[in-house]
Amino acid sequence: MDALYRYAPLLEAKLRQIPGLEDVTSDLQIKNPQVNVEINRDKASLLGVTAQQIEDALSSAYSSRQVSTIYAPNNSFQ
Repeated sequence: MDALYRYAPLLEAKLRQIPGLEDVTSDLQIKNPQVNVEINRDKASLLGVTAQQIEDALSSAYSSRQVSTIYAPNNSFQ
């Protein structure tokens, strides 16, 4: 990851210098915070919690999910 974050902007800058390439951009978002979670399965098991339950809880808390669709006369929205 460190190499990716270091070299991605350099590659993008080099690509912008190539004639014929337009609107060179990257969707790499370096400023997004990240956390690595290691589940202690033994402790979770003692508490009666499975790893899948922990993953589901974290997913519900921090990821985006489509929970419904709103239908308007001319469009629909997730």
